[in-house]
Amino acid sequence: MVATATTVYARPDVASFDWAHLRKGIQVTLLWQAGGFSQVTYVEHDREPDPQYVTYCITGWVPDDTLTDARRRHFFHLGFHGQSEDRWTVYTDNHHFSLFWAPLTDLPATLARHSVVIPPQDHWLRFLDAL
Repeated sequence: MVATATTVYARPDVASFDWAHLRKGIQVTLLWQAGGFSQVTYVEHDREPDPQYVTYCITGWVPDDTLTDARRRHFFHLGFHGQSEDRWTVYTDNHHFSLFWAPLTDLPATLARHSVVIPPQDHWLRFLDAL
């Protein structure tokens, strides 16, 4: 996973052609390591959770210190006793997300062709059950 936003280089050398950037949080596949650099591939599919084709793929070299193999998740359980809209839309990461309130004990399985919580994020819900 990309721990720090980074430039992608054509070779394991900062003087080589730099042609793309990866933002923090992008999951990549490690292919090779050499001289303080890691060759990685980032693949984006047309949609989740059932990708049909690859929309684009980036393969190149990034400095080793921009990657991590550890992922730390934080969950916050907050009480809310005010008024709120039932549904609202948020735009982030080049996507529009339709958000809504639902009890953890009664989450709808799907909503208009899409999972309510997409894989692999849906696996985190069982940890919230333990609260």
